[in-house]
This record gives sequence, C-alpha cells and structure tokens, in this order.
Amino acid sequence: MKLKILLMVTVLVGPLWAETSAEKQQQIEREIAQKGSDWQTAESWVTELSIEELKTLCGAPLSLPSSRPHSEISIPRMTDLPVSFDWRNNDGNWVTPPRDQSTCGSCVIFAALAQMESVLKIQSKNPLSDFDLSEQFLVSTLEGSCEGGWERGRVFDFMRDVGVPYESCFPYSANDTLPAFMVCDDWQQQAHKIAGWNYISKEEIDIGLIKSAVYRHPVSVFMNVYADFSYYSGGVYEHVWGESVGGHGILLVGWNDSEQSWICKNSWGTEWGDEGYFRIKWNEGNIGTNMVFIWNQASRGPALTAEPSELDVFMDMDTSVEKNLVIQNNSPDTVEFAAMDFSVPIAFHPSAYNAYDDSSWWCADPDIMGYNNHWLQYLDTPVIDLSSTQNPHLSWMGYWSIENTAGADAPWDGWDGCNVWVSTDSGETFKVMQPEYPAYNSTSLWSFGHDEQGWDMGTGIPGWGGKSNGWTTVEFDLSSYKSKETVIRFAFASDLAFCTRDDSTVNGLFVDEIKVSDGGSVLFYDSGNNFNQMNVSGFGEEKSLWFEFTDLTSSIIPPQSTLTFPFRLHSTQLEKGKHQGMIEIATNIVGESPLQIPIHIRVGLSTDLPSDRLAMPGEWQLRQNYPNPFNPVTTIEYFVAKPSRVTISLYDLLGRKVADLVDTYRTTGLYSIQWDGRDENGRKLSSGVYVYHMTAGGFTEHKKMIMVK
Repeated sequence: MKLKILLMVTVLVGPLWAETSAEKQQQIEREIAQKGSDWQTAESWVTELSIEELKTLCGAPLSLPSSRPHSEISIPRMTDLPVSFDWRNNDGNWVTPPRDQSTCGSCVIFAALAQMESVLKIQSKNPLSDFDLSEQFLVSTLEGSCEGGWERGRVFDFMRDVGVPYESCFPYSANDTLPAFMVCDDWQQQAHKIAGWNYISKEEIDIGLIKSAVYRHPVSVFMNVYADFSYYSGGVYEHVWGESVGGHGILLVGWNDSEQSWICKNSWGTEWGDEGYFRIKWNEGNIGTNMVFIWNQASRGPALTAEPSELDVFMDMDTSVEKNLVIQNNSPDTVEFAAMDFSVPIAFHPSAYNAYDDSSWWCADPDIMGYNNHWLQYLDTPVIDLSSTQNPHLSWMGYWSIENTAGADAPWDGWDGCNVWVSTDSGETFKVMQPEYPAYNSTSLWSFGHDEQGWDMGTGIPGWGGKSNGWTTVEFDLSSYKSKETVIRFAFASDLAFCTRDDSTVNGLFVDEIKVSDGGSVLFYDSGNNFNQMNVSGFGEEKSLWFEFTDLTSSIIPPQSTLTFPFRLHSTQLEKGKHQGMIEIATNIVGESPLQIPIHIRVGLSTDLPSDRLAMPGEWQLRQNYPNPFNPVTTIEYFVAKPSRVTISLYDLLGRKVADLVDTYRTTGLYSIQWDGRDENGRKLSSGVYVYHMTAGGFTEHKKMIMVK
C-alpha cells in the first residue's frame, strides 16, 4: 500500500547500548563533570529500554509537513516579560499532571493534548478545573502507529474539527489496534475542541518568540532526543553523550533567564526526570522550532471584517502594485490576529512545452515541470448548445503522465488521475462521462474521492492514471447530454503524497484539439492557443510567489477599531494569465473561522475583464458566485439599484433554509459577501448544491452554487 504519512526519522545508536544501564550512567556522569554541565542522572524504566524501544518513544516528525505551506503565522510579540515564568505557579497551576505514554510512540498526541488541556484550564479561569482528555481516542482514530508515530498537523486538525472526550471515556492502553468504536457512547457530548491552531515557527530558534508564545499558554514543540536524555533526573539538561535517537513531542511551560533554560513537561510518567518535568538549555535539542500555537483567548463576536472583502487586480508583466486592507474589529474585546498568504493554484494554461502542435493546455506548474500535491484543477468549455443535435461527439488529443495506479487498496484502484465531466445546466452540476476510447484504467481514484487525503467526492470516481504513452485521440459520445446549456470539463486531481517533485517523469495532463461536433458540423473548437475561450479554475494551497507583507503580519486591535494592513503584489514570477490566492487572517475568537480575502490576479490580461466588472451596473443584480464549485469559501456579488432592505438567504435542495447571508439596509452600489460552507449555527455543511435567493425593492432572483470537499 502506498505510504501516506510522513516518515519518522531516527538514527540507530548501535554499540552504545552494548553497555549495562549502570555503566552508561557512569559514563554520562563523567561527561557531565568534564564539560561543566549542571544536571543529574538516575535510572528509570526508560533507561532499561532497548535502543529499539527508546526509538519507538520518539515518534515526532523532524520537519514541518510540506502539504501545509501557508500554515506558519506570526503572533504579536510580548514586551517586558518576566525573567522567569512557570505556568505551574502563575496564581495557580494551569498545567495538568504528567502522563505516561508507555512504550508506544504517541508522544505527539500526548504533547498536543497536554497543550489543549492547559488551554482549557486557562479558558476556564480556574486552575482547579480538571481536564484529562483521552489520548487513546486519538491513537485508535487517527492514521499512525505506535512504531511510526503520528503526524502533528492531523492531530491538531482532529482536535479542532472533531474534538476529544475525557480519559474515562476511552482509557489509555498504549495499543494502536484497539478499534475507535470502543469509545463511550456519549463521547460527542463530552468532547472538547480547540478554536484553531497554527505553526508559529519553522527551523529558526527565536528566544523572544518562544517566550511570547509560552506567556500566552504552554506550547507543544518537538525536541531532538539524544541517548543521555533518558537518564535525566534534575538540573538543566545539556547533551553530553550519545547520538540522536529521534524526535520527541513535549510541552513547554516556562523559562528561567538566569539559567537560560526552558521548563518542560514530558510524557514518560512521574517516575522519570523531575517528577515528569525537565529543564533544558536554550538552543538545545532544537527546542523552539516547529512550535504549535492554539488560539485560545475567547472574545465576543462578531470579530473581524475586511474592506475590501475581495480583490480583483490587473497587472502588466514584471510589475508590482501596493494595496491596503482595512481590518475592522467589531468585537467589544481586544482581538489578536495573525495573517498568512497562500496561492490557489490555477494550473491549466496554454504552453508550447510537449505541445501536440503549436500550443496545448497543460495542467502543471512550469517551475517544477509538472504537478504538486493536493491539486484539483478544472478546464471548462463555454456553454455549448447541443439541444438540436443528432449525434453530438467530443474528441480531443490527450497526453498524461501521472502517478502509477499500482498499489491502491480496495475500494480504491488508483491515486492521482484525470477524467472528463459534463454539465447540462450551465455548469451548476457535473458528472463524470465514460469515454468511448481509451477506457478509464481506474474505477475509483483516491485523489478525487478520499475524505482526508483527496477531495472528498467519495468512491467510484473513475479516470486515467499512469501514462498514456504519447499523444492519443480521446473520444466521447455526447448523445445523452443534449442540452442548450452543455459544458465539458477536463479535470485533474492529486492527493497529499507523491507528485512531480518525487518523480520528474510525471509531468501532468495535456489537452489539445478540443472539438465538439455533430456529423460534419463543428459546434466548438479550441486548439490551446487562447487564454480566454476556456474557463480555468483550481483548488489547493501553495506558497505564493506574488505576495509581500510590507509592514506587519500580526497585531492587536482594540475594540471597535480599525487597522490598515499594507501589502504588495508582484507579477515578476507570474506567467501571463489568471492567478488566484488568499489572505487568511486567524484570530483568538473562539469558534469563528479565519477571515479569508480572495485575490484574483490577471497578468497581462487587463483588456479581458468582463464588461460587468469594468463598470458599475445600473440594474438590480444577483451574480453567480465565484469560484463555483468552491471549497471552502465562495463570494457572491449583488448590485443594489436603489436604497432598500436586502435579504439573501441560502437553502438546500429540499427548500430548507440553512443560513441568512444578508439581512440589512443597503444604499445604491455593488456589494459582495462570502460564504464559508457553514449553516447559521456555525456547523460545516456537506458537499452538494445550494440555492441562494435575493429579495430587495421588489426584485427577487435565485441562483445555484456547488460546494465540493
């Protein structure tokens, strides 16, 4: 089966473990004395472990997952911090007791829940509050193992999206084979969640940043464990003997400037170390890299809004423009925020590389000559009228070089892949078409269907994977899709693991000579030479090449105040065409999703802006949402022709109202709103078709939108 988790890196120690435990302890004490260090040793259950068992305890990844490039943020820095600080003695003890992970490599889970438990105690404003959450629930539910560990991002995502019940609901047994259904029946009612999380550091150690984070709440970090660390019993640890045995998740709860040390909580029980805790020198063991911050201080919403709520930018090649975002704090409380930027890849573009003739549509990032992980890319024809045709037919020239289908376990029989979809209602709904030639070689692609590592469309999405072995003619019968509003969609999807970066011979999907015909009549033709005849869209997240924060990335906004947030956009590294991105602003508002500001950039295409976006319309309008389909946020524009009360409500296909998007008085003008896929109670809705309905000044209109996950 294809490996879908980050590899956990450890280094074999080998001959060091040939000595007895007492002999190793004596050697370590000699090294401590020789190097002038100030820490003490003792034997414990950890020192009795074999090298293989000690390695198993260290199940933390040694680097950030590459699939979350936008996940690092900057938090506001604290000033005038105390010279020493300890959450165990800060007008009470806000740290739960040290736990014992036993011989299972679940340290990442223990560190994450230790952080969550402290956050919950701080939120409760009661140091005597009792939070003991179930590590076993995560061990039994999340992908991972006692031998290989668990990936940190998945753990924190689960804590945010699903929640964790109490220890009594599913007691810890250090056994990754226990099924998740053994959890207590009412676990959902007692489960606790976090509001949100982000990485606040990568590979650089910044003492001031670490303190600024820890002063808000204890933070989980990883440390590089050496063989001598297992013998620690007190003092300020420094590595003096032995080699690295792997990464280990811990909780950082305080500091001491005079010692230049961090105070940390471990998960090896109270029989180890200083009753389960240890102190360690700054810059030792890489502590402070890959820190995780939980947004924890509750404020009363609604929180932040931004003006503009969306940006359309038109740029010439090799230029830059400066923009401002005005952030309004609507809350009666002070709000902390941190901003991050990322690009949403739009990969289909005309290119001469490997073209069938002069130019072909290529679904790829030219910088890597292929595709990245976690892409969903669409190339759509305009609406084609097939209503009066006799034998409509689609043909195109195709070339694909994609991850091989081998190794997928049922119900999946392929990984990354491509296929063709069709809509008979102007693109509101789509379904996959079966080709006449060549047949799909997968009946259920992981990348389209998997709920966590793909695009959550479910099983049974067919397509082509592997390689087409050169250009080939592709044929489809369109007889079943005779409509005035037919749209053909070429789709490509990749999952969270394996792409061109792993194998340079897989370089994506090429499409050319698209022809829709009826007998001898050609109804539509595209040769891959024009940006504007086809419609392109994409989903996914990548590090942007076009965004620059010019002043700040994080700040504190007083109640009912605004802050101007400057930034600069560059087209230097962008090709001619359409580009899409997002500014995402995370806050300490518990229960609210990050604020997202979509950015649409057209480089070298300023004359191609649709007329309805160049000038202010003069009539009532409810426009089609964009992007559509969308995940997770879409924008709806509407024009108010005269001052009126405006309502825009959202319904499912059964006619049930799920949310009121607008209900307010508006003056004449063009407005936009965003919807993040949640109902009026903040619950995430499932994929599907939704209808939004506008009423204002005697004007009524409705349109459909499609949410995909």
